[in-house]
Formats: sequence, C-alpha cells, structure tokens
Amino acid sequence: MIVMILDATKRAEQRALLEAELDAVGIRLNQDPPNIYLKPKTAGGVKITFQATPKYLDQKMLYNILKDYRILNAEVLIRDEDGMYCMSDWPLLHLLLTPSATRNLPN
Repeated sequence: MIVMILDATKRAEQRALLEAELDAVGIRLNQDPPNIYLKPKTAGGVKITFQATPKYLDQKMLYNILKDYRILNAEVLIRDEDGMYCMSDWPLLHLLLTPSATRNLPN
C-alpha cells in the first residue's frame, strides 16, 4: 500500500502530479491487474485470441509488443476490450499494481 500525505498549502493538482510520476515508473494506483493470459511455449509461434473485440489493439500490434520483449512463441488470450494499455505493460516484471490512501494535512 502506498500512503500519500499531501500538504494543504500546495496546489490542488499535487495528487494528480504524484500519480502521474508513479504511473511513469510502472506503479499503477488503484487499478486491477490486466485480464490477460500469456503462456510461453517452446515452439509454434504466437497464437492470439481475443474474447472481446479490442478498441485499440490488433494482432499485428500485439505481435510487435511481444517481439519487443523477445516472446516469439506463446499463447495469448486477451479478455479486456481495453487491451492496448494493459498489454504494453503486462510483460514487465517490475509493474506494480497497488492500492493507495491519501490524507491532506490541515493548515
């Protein structure tokens, strides 16, 4: 759990700035993990299955994301419609999804 203690004398958007900085380094606050199944295989190439039609992701883009992480043989099942955001971060091992609590300090 991440606890953010904010100063009331600072700007109102201080929390948004902190969340953006954490998001940039791979810490996602108050988000559920992506609903993606990825099973690496030893041979056979990449088999991609979508349960719901994705908004911003197609098979070629997904193949290129996996290729960037050197995953050339795998079985992938994407259950979310919003798979682009999730899939680009999913292979990273340092990705952290955590709840947060915020407290504003009085003046």
